Amino acid sequence: MRSLQDSIRFDYWLFGSMFLVCIMGILGIFSIVYKNPGPIPTSILIKQVFAFAIGLLVIVFYLQSNYPTLKKYASGFYITSIVLLLLVLVLGTKVRGARSWFTLGFFSFQPSELAKLAFIMFMAKFIEETPDWHGWRDLIWPFVFLMIPVGLILLQPDFGSTLVFFPVCLAMLYVGGCNSKYLLSLTTIGGLTSLLLLTRTYAELKGNVGDNFLINIATNINYALVFLLVVFAIAWAVYFFLKKMKYDVEIKQFLAGISVVSIGILGAHLFSYFLKVYQKKRLVVFLDPYLDPLGSGYNIIQSKIAVGSGALAGKGLLYGTQSRLGFLPEQHTDFIFSVLAEQFGFIGSALLVLLLFVIVWRGIIIATQARDEFGALVASGIVTMFTFHIFLNIGMTLGMMPITGIPLPLVSYGGSSLVMNMFAIGILLNIRMKRFFY
Repeated sequence: MRSLQDSIRFDYWLFGSMFLVCIMGILGIFSIVYKNPGPIPTSILIKQVFAFAIGLLVIVFYLQSNYPTLKKYASGFYITSIVLLLLVLVLGTKVRGARSWFTLGFFSFQPSELAKLAFIMFMAKFIEETPDWHGWRDLIWPFVFLMIPVGLILLQPDFGSTLVFFPVCLAMLYVGGCNSKYLLSLTTIGGLTSLLLLTRTYAELKGNVGDNFLINIATNINYALVFLLVVFAIAWAVYFFLKKMKYDVEIKQFLAGISVVSIGILGAHLFSYFLKVYQKKRLVVFLDPYLDPLGSGYNIIQSKIAVGSGALAGKGLLYGTQSRLGFLPEQHTDFIFSVLAEQFGFIGSALLVLLLFVIVWRGIIIATQARDEFGALVASGIVTMFTFHIFLNIGMTLGMMPITGIPLPLVSYGGSSLVMNMFAIGILLNIRMKRFFY
């Protein structure tokens, strides 16, 4: 009887959409390696199909269990992921300048993919056990738990993989009841840091450093420090004036505002210091790919050509010239959407986007209908992870977002990514099925 109830409550929309998206990804990889004279080996297709089969087995196996057990093992998953991130820095295989992979014979494993899910589980457990948020001090531990994996992944270095941790953490804190003004402050810091970092890099590439006020703040640390001192002095003057006029104001409000601005500005300079030149270029060439048309901008230019040449119905499977002739770099990973858009056109691209939307939509429904807070938090984290990956990857291929090396979930080549994403879908299915029993 219980098995029948589970099957009735099985989310066929979510599973079916995931299955079709994976098939489209495999077709895209097949079209790349089929009689392709380029450097991409045929073995990647075998690896992807094998990872897909493993992912299906993981889903089937996990659906026999109960998602609340994730809470029991959340700390162990998180610690294991941290240990693996440490080990990969020493024992990992270096690929394209980043030591992010363990090579296990025929297969490779990327610990950062495990770290994403482990972080979601661990944060869900922590937030559920922290029912009352009293102030900034309650964000200290979430920030520590966030920065440990982020810091280790940056050391690889793999800047793209770190980005997803931030929106996931913010979304889970919001669902968990954290005060919105604190989350708004954190979002403002991230937005200001990103804006200044992009401004600095763009100005350096254009050769107009120091041309205006914003560029000076972004490029000159001394100028930025003087600006912060002026802001601090003005804030104090305004505070004392308001107190003199008998207005009921608190000093912590002014200090909070100054802190947000200061952290955002100094964060941009700090990130700029750690980012390599090629990473900086990849962040801004989407604004103008012809700043570096034969370097960092080349990928975006070729990607847009591939997407545009697909027109309405596409050139057909195996007939994509940009991918078949090797003009499109990283076509099996970062730019797999461009491959599919060229071969299946707007119609095929729209179908893929629609299927990905269904996955996100069903995930949101599952999060809102989860029986307990832990299930809602885990589902929210997974949905945010998928949404961020989809938005950034497709935006990147269309020249609307920076090139960050973030793959398209369930579509891009990568065994560990595919299995972990399918496991995440399995968790959502489990939360949906078990919500009436636990």
